Amino acid sequence: MNALGNLLLAAGCLVGLAGEVMFLNVAYRRNLAWFFGCLFVPLADELFLLTHWRSAWKPYAMAVFGLAVALGGACLSACCPS
Repeated sequence: MNALGNLLLAAGCLVGLAGEVMFLNVAYRRNLAWFFGCLFVPLADELFLLTHWRSAWKPYAMAVFGLAVALGGACLSACCPS
């Protein structure tokens, strides 16, 4: 189970990173201020998501899904040591 947990953790991190890069790309295409806000200001991602829902929901959902898979893999690795 430990190997499966590690695999899910790695895959979830990669999917989450790809979603976050796609989200930042959408913010960059809107405005440079949004890009830096989403990169450095806490909760600016959620504000951008609410104000630009049509173009930002898919990358945001992908990032959250990757985080959930990574968290599940981490829990699986921690709870079921080999």
